[in-house]
Amino acid sequence: MRRHPRSKIVENAEYEFSKAFLDIEKKYKLTFGEMFHMLGNRIARLARDNIQTERHPDDPEKSGDVA
Repeated sequence: MRRHPRSKIVENAEYEFSKAFLDIEKKYKLTFGEMFHMLGNRIARLARDNIQTERHPDDPEKSGDVA
């Protein structure tokens, strides 16, 4: 089976992300709940920004109207 050329790049990035995530957890002695809370907040911010860009591509100052 042929793999897409970016598959290895994504695999490497995922490894680095996991390592960084665990390093932060250890450095600050965070609980799983705190880690998931941080990750959830980051995902929500990225989603909000993406929705704003989709709805108002020519006006970066206009809200995406997402609660």
